[in-house]
Amino acid sequence: MAFHPVLFLYHLYERIVIWLFSPKPPTPGAVLRGPKIAIIGAGITGVSSAAHCVGHGCDVVLFEGRTEEYLGGIWARVNKTSGLQIHSVMYRFHPAVHYDSEYPKRDAILAQVRGIWEQYGEFDCCCFGRPCLCETLGG
Repeated sequence: MAFHPVLFLYHLYERIVIWLFSPKPPTPGAVLRGPKIAIIGAGITGVSSAAHCVGHGCDVVLFEGRTEEYLGGIWARVNKTSGLQIHSVMYRFHPAVHYDSEYPKRDAILAQVRGIWEQYGEFDCCCFGRPCLCETLGG
């Protein structure tokens, strides 16, 4: 990286963005007392939205019509050789996302979704492909 000053500056920029703009994940076992929010779908947008809401203290329930293996939405269903057709700089769905290549493949994108999912505590209540019986919903 020291031999590529532009790459070094970009990675420095990435770290600054993460530090400045990523909402802080709650501490393990924290009780979130903010508004209750329901998010439909565990794709990139659903996971990113839930992470932002949890990071700001909201109590989130995430609903996904399929099983947990579909975490990541459409990226969970495409073949392993699929990748971004645009530069990864344009595909930052959450401030904490960072890719190791300029045009990441499916597995790298899903790893980022899973990383955001895990960083923000996998949310207190997620309903995958079944009726939801969360305490949050009174069930």
